Amino acid sequence: MNKEMMGQAGLEEAPKSWAEMEENLQALKDKGVIEYPFLFPLNAEEKTTTSFMTVAYTRNGIVFNDDDTLNRESVLDTLTLIDSFVKKGYINPQSVSTPGIDTFRGIRNAEGAFLFGPTSFITSTNDPEVSKVVGQVTSIPMPGKDGLAVNTISFTEAVGVSPFSENKEAAKEFVKWFSKPEVQSALNKAIGNTPTRTSVIETMVAEGIIQDPGAIVEQSKIVETPFPNGVPKYYTKMSTEIFNIINQMGQGKLTPEEATDMMVEKVNQLVEENK
Repeated sequence: MNKEMMGQAGLEEAPKSWAEMEENLQALKDKGVIEYPFLFPLNAEEKTTTSFMTVAYTRNGIVFNDDDTLNRESVLDTLTLIDSFVKKGYINPQSVSTPGIDTFRGIRNAEGAFLFGPTSFITSTNDPEVSKVVGQVTSIPMPGKDGLAVNTISFTEAVGVSPFSENKEAAKEFVKWFSKPEVQSALNKAIGNTPTRTSVIETMVAEGIIQDPGAIVEQSKIVETPFPNGVPKYYTKMSTEIFNIINQMGQGKLTPEEATDMMVEKVNQLVEENK
């Protein structure tokens, strides 16, 4: 969240619910602070899928049912919200053709006030070499429907040993090395990766490496997975269906109801084919 933009709109506190979020977004527009205050990718790519799932999970506590089918109520609720945010001018309609990473970078280019995206931006927004908003951005707790979200989700890249590896023991040792606290800290300094270990994040905050931590430590403790049975093997196909449908809705080609029906049908078909 961009604190300076919030201040210019006369807003002193971060939103604690999605209703408060919408009030804040409208105030930011009404006061002429920022044209499109909510940075959300709508391009046909993976970042659109993960952003969609983040909103669905933090609003409703569910994305997939216990049998891996999509939860229709949560999908419809989330797509209705996204559609309304586009129509009300909170989300830039050009996001349908803007690379997701460029939409995310909008938080450090002063192109938006709110971003639910990669945690690496918590540190990069304070890097004067790449950021126009040094000292202006902080992390906030994810809002929920009736207050703060009970849980959130993270899409960290997995590190594991392939069953096809010819050097499984050596690969296992690499994973151990990669996961060490000192290595996670070094990777943050080298390429901006946010550590997955809460203990490392806490150390970075204590040492001032993360200059305005906001809620990052607390949020790291409530991360859950939206997948009741683990990430499915058909995830890539499923994600492709999801982001293509959201992209079409963002272009005005589908209503939230039509997009929901199509998404549920496509994903549930994949579930059935992979039983």
